[in-house]
This record gives sequence, C-alpha cells and structure tokens, in this order.
Amino acid sequence: MGALETFAKQNLGVVTAALLILTLAALVLAAVGFSNAAKTRKQLRSLLDGVRGETLEQMLHAHMRERAEQAATLAAHAKALETLESKMESSKRYLGVVRYNAFDDVGGDQSFALALYDETGHGAVISSVVGRSNARVYCKEIEGGQAKKDLSQEEQAALEAAARNRALARQSTK
Repeated sequence: MGALETFAKQNLGVVTAALLILTLAALVLAAVGFSNAAKTRKQLRSLLDGVRGETLEQMLHAHMRERAEQAATLAAHAKALETLESKMESSKRYLGVVRYNAFDDVGGDQSFALALYDETGHGAVISSVVGRSNARVYCKEIEGGQAKKDLSQEEQAALEAAARNRALARQSTK
C-alpha cells in the first residue's frame, strides 16, 4: 500500500481535482434524478387524483358499485324477460279470420269465423252467423291445433289461416 500513498502524495492536486469532478458529476446526476422523481410524482398524483378530486381508489370503488348495480339490473331484466317468454306461450296470438255471407238474403259479409290459439295450439274458434232478423254466436274449443267439435267450412278456413300465421311467425324468429 505504500506505492498508492506515494502516488497520492505526489499527485495530490490531480487526485483532488478528479475527486472534485466525480463529486460534481454525482451531484448533477442526483439533481437530475430528483427532478425526474418529482416529475414522476406529479404525473402519478395527476393519475391518482380524479377530475372531481377523488382518488383512483375512490374511482375504482365507484366503478365497482356501478357495475354491481348494472349486474343487478341486468339480472332483473333477464328474470322479467323469462317471465314474459313463459307467458307468451299461453297467449292467444295466432289468429285467422274469415268473413262471409251466411244467408243469400244478407249481404256485406256480416258473418265471420275467428280462430285464435297459443303456441301449444290451445284456443277457440268463435263464429257469428248474422241473418236479417237475428245473429248467433258459437264457440268451439281448440286443443293441439285441432277442434274438439266439427267445424264449418268457414271455421276450418279460419283455423287454417291461424295455422299459416303461426308458421310465418316461427319462420321469422329463426
């Protein structure tokens, strides 16, 4: 270690200048590092502080609350839709109407046959036979798309029209 001491004593000015330069360089690097850290802190603070002054954590909690509310609303809508779909099966939505003249002396197609039934084919055929001095109304039950009683030609045509409407509705949902 004697050689190092000898070199340091002989070149004390050069060693001191080198150490001074290294110290100044370290100070400059430290200042740049602190400046960068301050900028990063400022950016992080602006990221973590919301527009209305809330923190990122508060914004995340609010977002999670909103998502939970939306999920609950979606679940309620899904349940309501399920209820509506189950009710639609039994709603009498397929219908056919045939208007006709029941008697030669009565015009204007005042008589009619109306067939209506649900998805399972349950419903009724309602007929109104209009004469000059009276009108009669008949109702015949439909099960599985078939009448339980014999149908007149007009009632059968109304039932077939309802069946066509059902087929069209099923095609449009595919």
